[in-house]
Amino acid sequence: MASIRSLTAAIAVIALPVLAACDSDSSTGVGAAATVSTTTVSDNPSSTTSSGTGGTSSSTYGGTLTGTVQAQISTDGQAWVSLGQPQSVSLALASTTNASTLTANASVPVGTYAHVRLVFTSGVQAALNGTIGGTNVNGTVVSLGSGQVVIQKQIQPVTLNAGANARVVWDLNSETWLTASALQSRTAAAAAVQSAVWAAIVTD
Repeated sequence: MASIRSLTAAIAVIALPVLAACDSDSSTGVGAAATVSTTTVSDNPSSTTSSGTGGTSSSTYGGTLTGTVQAQISTDGQAWVSLGQPQSVSLALASTTNASTLTANASVPVGTYAHVRLVFTSGVQAALNGTIGGTNVNGTVVSLGSGQVVIQKQIQPVTLNAGANARVVWDLNSETWLTASALQSRTAAAAAVQSAVWAAIVTD
């Protein structure tokens, strides 16, 4: 009986440090996290065109895009990680200086992220002033659809390891989807918006 007790005690002594080693490894195990410090959205025509505000020589406009939006990222385009709660926003259009911050210091699982999206609830719209394509748009409102609007982009994959910091940046490029057709119908084509918008995850 004494020998059995001695063997049991020896096994327990050996097992304790093994268990302790497993518990202490949090950098690569379940629960390891990275941080998305900010998600920002801008609409900077100078970043994609050389013809000035509004994107063309006959367009000089400004305005705001208003709605409620939630920013999300994904490794596979199927399962999404929300970066904070939905936010009511007023995003400056055709501005070379203004960018809106949607989220701050969001904790996300480690992984390689290759998809980002903005999910707008119903009612998102652009209120415009100035001229677009030679047409006066003062007071014109263009909607981005009657229901939920999802702008989703596949991006250059970025691996976020435990403790990493990154930013998600968006550019709406409205000068390419605020067209004469959009002004006439008062609705921006979803496909045009989806194609024009640019996004990336940038590591710090």
